[in-house]
Amino acid sequence: MNSHYFVKNPSTPSKEKIITYQIHGLSIPLLTDTNVFAKNGVDEGSDTLLKVLIPLIHTGKVLDIGCGYGVIGLTLASLIPDILVTASDINLRAVDLCQRNAHALELSKQVTTLQSDLYEKIEGKFDYVVSNPPIRAGNAVLIKLYRGAHDHLKTSGSLFIVVRKKQGAESTVTHLKEFFSAVEVLKKHKGYWVIKATK
Repeated sequence: MNSHYFVKNPSTPSKEKIITYQIHGLSIPLLTDTNVFAKNGVDEGSDTLLKVLIPLIHTGKVLDIGCGYGVIGLTLASLIPDILVTASDINLRAVDLCQRNAHALELSKQVTTLQSDLYEKIEGKFDYVVSNPPIRAGNAVLIKLYRGAHDHLKTSGSLFIVVRKKQGAESTVTHLKEFFSAVEVLKKHKGYWVIKATK
């Protein structure tokens, strides 16, 4: 029986493979496995988010929360040398993959990986929090993710997320407006909304 990708210790037997992500003329090989999100290839949501993010981030500290095997954080680090990325996930298998991918891409000095249940082990403040949030984990988890992002951002820092319209993008915008000073939808693509919320 498959376990979800947002558990600490996945129960499905490991079956590693390498996928290649193409973006901005770069080919990024990434090791994936069972019980991690988008194991067969980078999903449309993360790809849409990254294409919006890359021109907007130039320097600073980035937290990739729910990093999976590292698509968002490692792509940003590969293309933007002046950022420091902390990539965290509750899933130990995902964190191990992300760490190994960072090493293989020679990004270990730029990217720190850690296992953390949301912000449990996250220290310090960040210029950016980025996430393709685990919608299937449920509203309680998502609310903690968004409110925790606010708490872990520097003043004027921004949360960037991608949410499908049919999975609650509009209500997410409404919720974020309750505690962020500015919320905007930066892009709509194939039903995915890229949302920016600034502290």
